[in-house]
Amino acid sequence: MVDGMVSQLGDQAEKLWRREEGGTGKYPPPGLHALLELYLLEGVEEIYKHAITIYLLLDIIHSFPNKTGTSIDSFTAAFAIPWSLVKFIQGFWLLDHKDYENSLALLVEPTATKPVSWQDVRILQSLMCQGEHRRALRYTQVMKLSVSSCSEVRLFLTVLLSNRCMVEAWGLLQEHTTKLKVEELLKDMYDICQGMGLVEDFLKLPFTDAQQKCLEKFLQNHAILLVQHLQRANCVPALQLNQAMNVHLMLSVKVLPSVPVSLRGY
Repeated sequence: MVDGMVSQLGDQAEKLWRREEGGTGKYPPPGLHALLELYLLEGVEEIYKHAITIYLLLDIIHSFPNKTGTSIDSFTAAFAIPWSLVKFIQGFWLLDHKDYENSLALLVEPTATKPVSWQDVRILQSLMCQGEHRRALRYTQVMKLSVSSCSEVRLFLTVLLSNRCMVEAWGLLQEHTTKLKVEELLKDMYDICQGMGLVEDFLKLPFTDAQQKCLEKFLQNHAILLVQHLQRANCVPALQLNQAMNVHLMLSVKVLPSVPVSLRGY
């Protein structure tokens, strides 16, 4: 989450922190002087500068045994920073430090600052990468997140299917097929289901004629498609596919190299 916040500052922050001795251009800044220079950057909203500073103060406080919040209190008071933002950044800090329960408690709190789209995506990605599938689902439900791009739909499908919410995942796909490419979304959903052992449930979904054609297009001579035809009692397509698969198998056998006599029997 902190890398995402720094990226919102643009290339200026990276160049600034690279210029300082020992700086990598990434968080943390090489020193307090480099941190304070953020406030001299033009064209950057002050809220982002405050967010980085609050995050660093949390890091500093955490490194001391007593862990008092005095420095954050005085900083927020001096700059008239609302506590809604402080809670928000504390949620990010806890998420980065794998305290998921307390992090989500702060992020979904009504009085905290509301995340924007890129932050929602990173929160979900962070939870999913750590195997926190249920918490990722809870976050989407509590925050009532909306999606707009193909990458966001894929992420949401992964969250739903990781929690075996097949009906909800299908509803999400149906909702966005008018705006995005049907074939790509259907292939994405199939791939996710295949990785999670949900192909059987996937094949039982009520595909439209257009979706069925897309499915047949990317599966082609595949045994799974044959199973689907048999499940739906589509006898003629099943027979045709079976014959095509047999022909394909025979052609594959013909092009195989002959096995040397010395290796036969092994």
